[in-house]
Amino acid sequence: MLLNLNDPDSIVGWWLTFPERHDAYLEYVARHSPQFGPAIRQARQQLRADPHCRALLEQAAEMARRAPQVQSEPEDEDDAVDLPVSAYLEMAH
Repeated sequence: MLLNLNDPDSIVGWWLTFPERHDAYLEYVARHSPQFGPAIRQARQQLRADPHCRALLEQAAEMARRAPQVQSEPEDEDDAVDLPVSAYLEMAH
């Protein structure tokens, strides 16, 4: 499946394939790539409008609350890690 982060319908379809993982990824993309924010926000509105999808959103949010918290930004440059592109692609699946 191809994901177009500029297309809310594409985001919704992709999200539905694995809500638990894709919800966290969209949160990350929205924070670090603001150019995709409008489409992601619109996709989330579409998901909240559907009762079945809203339940899945709530489950994904609950899983995120239970997950161990990970430092999102390194404290200093020595802690920074450059991941290969393949690692980001794996996160998207």
